Amino acid sequence: MRTAAAAGGIWIAAYGVMIGSGVSVFRAVFMFCLQMLAEWWGRTYDLLTALSVSAALLILKNPLYLYHSGFWLSYTCVLAISLLYPCLKVPEEKGNVKVIAVLNSFLLSVSITIATLPVFLWFYYEVSLWGIMWNLLVIPLMSVVLGGGIFTLFLPEAIKGFAGIAARGICLPLTLFEKLCHITEWTGLGTIIAGQPAFWQIAVFTAGLLCFLAVSGKLRYVQRMAVLSVLITVLFLRPRPGFTITFLDVGQGDGICVQNENGNVYLIDGGSSSKSNVGTYQILPFLKQQGIREIKAVFISHGDQDHINGIRELLERQKGGVAIRQLVLAGSGRQEFFDEYRELIKLCEETGTGVYTIQAGGSVTDGGLTLACLHPAGNFEGEKNASSQVLYLSYEDVTVLFTGDVEGEGERRLEQAMEEAEIKNITLLKVAHHGSKYSTSPQFLRQVNPKASIISCGENNSYGHPHEELLERLKEQGCPVLQTQENGAITVSLRKGRMWFYVFGHG
Repeated sequence: MRTAAAAGGIWIAAYGVMIGSGVSVFRAVFMFCLQMLAEWWGRTYDLLTALSVSAALLILKNPLYLYHSGFWLSYTCVLAISLLYPCLKVPEEKGNVKVIAVLNSFLLSVSITIATLPVFLWFYYEVSLWGIMWNLLVIPLMSVVLGGGIFTLFLPEAIKGFAGIAARGICLPLTLFEKLCHITEWTGLGTIIAGQPAFWQIAVFTAGLLCFLAVSGKLRYVQRMAVLSVLITVLFLRPRPGFTITFLDVGQGDGICVQNENGNVYLIDGGSSSKSNVGTYQILPFLKQQGIREIKAVFISHGDQDHINGIRELLERQKGGVAIRQLVLAGSGRQEFFDEYRELIKLCEETGTGVYTIQAGGSVTDGGLTLACLHPAGNFEGEKNASSQVLYLSYEDVTVLFTGDVEGEGERRLEQAMEEAEIKNITLLKVAHHGSKYSTSPQFLRQVNPKASIISCGENNSYGHPHEELLERLKEQGCPVLQTQENGAITVSLRKGRMWFYVFGHG
């Protein structure tokens, strides 16, 4: 026994070093070696002790593992198998042995899903119900893959060609599993976007689960399931945030999310010229973190890539992501401007997203929210930036002006439209063209007289945005400025008739 324990421990430790000693590898290798050490000394092996010691060693090595999703997933899976699964497992004497075996395999997968649920929602904001089914295939197939892999290692050199064929056959279960994951991701079926739970929800879930484990032996099976259902429900509770506007930190570009009090969501632009895949890695994660499953409409100010390339990614990933119901384009400008929208329009046709245009005088009303288009008019034929769509938002006593990249003749036409509509003294201004010195003139600022302003631009961008002249004009107007390059994402919330500004990581 001692010889076998020593050989097994050394073999597994060497294997762990070979494959890189990641979080889950270190945990598994350390726990196995501790078990072999217990065999060597003739001592009792305790799984929870081994698990706790390995976690403590990892955290001592690098405390940032506490913020690592792989760390939490690895340890919660083991806790699920060792603590939660025995509470759900059906005794074999309750019925047909084969049926009970299949049922218990399913319950093992359910146990893992329940235990890892807060981790998935905290880090990824969504959970796939298909994971329960695929685990039923993976867990037994891994024994086949591992055993077959060991078998090929010991095949003689003379038949190495056969070893290659055997290895490819052994990899088929892995290929099958990968294909199944791709299919479920592509269809989006079975994936629940729940948003990130609050810390108190995770605390209540964890405390409730610990209490459940302590008293589960006194509960009937139906009662156990009922308690777990209540705990899971706690994680999925999402109170509506009320009316908020978030200016996303997309680098050198624009991306604005408006959430109404009734839960409807609108996007105004979404793109970047300084960050790659901004839709996939910034806009979509934000939407999922907020628990947003559907966008009622996306307004596109104009066709520059720093305003639309992220929206293109959202349209491409609708099946596995967030549904977009309508795309709203500016209803004016020369025909060549619309040529830049051809790819977006084609994607909309493929995914069933409606495409509409809006021009000066048009508006959208949703509950207490109104989004009115002030520019461009149907007969305006200025250049691209001058033809930017300008939206005027009003909600209760709050007014916000979203200006896209409007400048030059477009800004002068906007001034006339605002004067005719008697719009002045607005609450919040989204400064045009990322703070370019050629937009937001002194005359325009005097007319709108904003109480606060926000500039969306990238850090150390090559354009020099925001320009010092523009910042000086805002200062002379007495208008406070927040910038995404300095503050990160900026959220504006309306509560009890007052506006609250939150910057990323700070209140």
